[in-house]
Amino acid sequence: MNIYDEFINNFNGEILKKESLSCHTSFKIGGPADLMVLARSTEEIIKALRLSIDLVIPFFILGGGTNIVFSDEGFRGVVIKILSSGYRVKDEMAFVESGVSTFSFAKKMAVRGLKGLEALGGLPGTIGGAIVGNAGAYGSSIGDVLSEAKLFLLNEKKIIHVKRDFFDFKYRYSRLKDRSIKAVILSAELLLKRGDPEELITIMEEDRHKRRTLHPTEPSAGCIFKNIVVSEDLKKYIEKRFPEEKLIVHNKLPAGKLIDLMGLKGKSFGDAMVSPLHGNYIINIGKATCREVKELIQLIKEKIRKEFHIELEEEVFFVKKV
Repeated sequence: MNIYDEFINNFNGEILKKESLSCHTSFKIGGPADLMVLARSTEEIIKALRLSIDLVIPFFILGGGTNIVFSDEGFRGVVIKILSSGYRVKDEMAFVESGVSTFSFAKKMAVRGLKGLEALGGLPGTIGGAIVGNAGAYGSSIGDVLSEAKLFLLNEKKIIHVKRDFFDFKYRYSRLKDRSIKAVILSAELLLKRGDPEELITIMEEDRHKRRTLHPTEPSAGCIFKNIVVSEDLKKYIEKRFPEEKLIVHNKLPAGKLIDLMGLKGKSFGDAMVSPLHGNYIINIGKATCREVKELIQLIKEKIRKEFHIELEEEVFFVKKV
């Protein structure tokens, strides 16, 4: 009996063999996973993690699949897809499992007249993934409302509860994103505030309309690069060089604006293309590969580095085949 057979024999939930990862990401890129677990509860997530660790099988945690790029060769191990979807609300505190859709949950809270997530209402993905990357928009992020989270520590194989400060949130960053803490988010408690339901729904609808108008609809992983946090020296340089352009927003320089200024919209490698609509999106216009995406990213970074002396940092995560 090999280790995959042992895993299958000891796991009672749904398992897919040789499942194409391109079917589980917004970019539609990626080869097959040896095994994919569809973990529909916290208990199944923990069981899959324990088995993977005990059997020394490489594993990867997959949420909504919206900001990752899998290898063209797929993943040699177990991909654990988080599908836990429970939540409850008491007064202004929301208790939510990590697999819940960020968009649908933000909308449900808006209908209840609870604010704090409306700026995230246009974002795809799951609550767990949003916390790992401290996802947000328009100057707000999910770290602003996180009160507490339940984690599974991978090295210790145990559950812990942590407060907000544990994550060391920064712009599009938490300690889980750089793997300085090896843990998986199981659920979270979000402290929201009272607001007007109609006003909150209007904000979300306007945001959705804006995104449909300004962002591409082709398969993508969302924004490829983080926006640049602006130092005083960089601010002076940009304002002097582009006096007619208002490039700095919320003290950040949008990467897409720089890419646009370099005339890179529409640039492509194979079927991976810089969106003609938004410079910070790479879209899949057919059968793009991970390799093509990486080549296009490298070209963009080199152009921006040479022209502006700015080092762009990827917001998407590339998953090695192992």
